[in-house]
Amino acid sequence: MLPLVFGTMIEKIDSSKLIFLTYESPTLQGFRRRALRTKNEILAYLIGEVWNDKKGGMKCAHIYELYYPELAVSNPDEVRPSECAPRGSIGTIHSHPEIGTLGPSLDDIHSAILEGEKIYGIYSYFTREKGQRTIARTQWFSPNRVVVVN
Repeated sequence: MLPLVFGTMIEKIDSSKLIFLTYESPTLQGFRRRALRTKNEILAYLIGEVWNDKKGGMKCAHIYELYYPELAVSNPDEVRPSECAPRGSIGTIHSHPEIGTLGPSLDDIHSAILEGEKIYGIYSYFTREKGQRTIARTQWFSPNRVVVVN
């Protein structure tokens, strides 16, 4: 059986619309730890590579490291860097602290498209009630693609 991607079986999706993502696990663990230490959104640029298939569409992406820029704005509802994306950036990841709904906002989608991000991630987390464990999830997105995490 093939894995589910956003509730759709992969075999039903045109393979040219898939991007396979891999990353260095300690890199994202560090991002998660940083995010959980603050009530404000945080952001990091994804430094990596994207391999194109024969038709020029994205096929695979790998994240080697994260770059944490200086932030112009960082509050519980918004994050904005004060510097341009560094060389080798293929996108961003940012946090959604204490938000029960998962997934990108319209602002997230618009900024990813306008900034030309190939991949963007959202780390959403919230605590159910005092004393209960934090619920957390990282989701990956790409304009016009379905992201499959390997």
